[in-house]
Amino acid sequence: MNYQSSPQKSKTKRIAELAEKIKERANGNRARHLVNNLAESYKSNPEELRKYFSNNTPLISGLATAVYGMLTGDLTPVQSREYGGFGITLNSSRENLSFSRNQLWFAKLSGDALLNSENSGNDLWRSKNSDYALLGSENSGKALWGSKRSLFNRIFVGIKREEE
Repeated sequence: MNYQSSPQKSKTKRIAELAEKIKERANGNRARHLVNNLAESYKSNPEELRKYFSNNTPLISGLATAVYGMLTGDLTPVQSREYGGFGITLNSSRENLSFSRNQLWFAKLSGDALLNSENSGNDLWRSKNSDYALLGSENSGKALWGSKRSLFNRIFVGIKREEE
């Protein structure tokens, strides 16, 4: 086999396979590590990530939106893609955002990230939340399943949970 004929495609495929393994094994540290490595690769030109937003593999588009969001602060692409923000690390964001499509899995939120957000469906699975992250947020469905919050976040933020 000639792997040199399409290096970009094979690289994307390898990343998709790795992301799928990370998802299956529920390994948030690996997800964030992958996103951080991708962010390092695209930090000089985050706009180049836009071509992956509509990739047929939801985890590839999710990774691209995570990296783009980390580098630019624009979470709009995250909100409109399944697995948007997969493995993202945020210290700050706009307030009053809404998520509802398996978004922000394995996210690491701190500072004032996602204040007053609305999270439903399967969002924020296995996320790590600290400081004031998610303060005033309303969460329903299976949002925040398997997530961890720091002691400060648990005591002072008091995330609201909508009754199912």
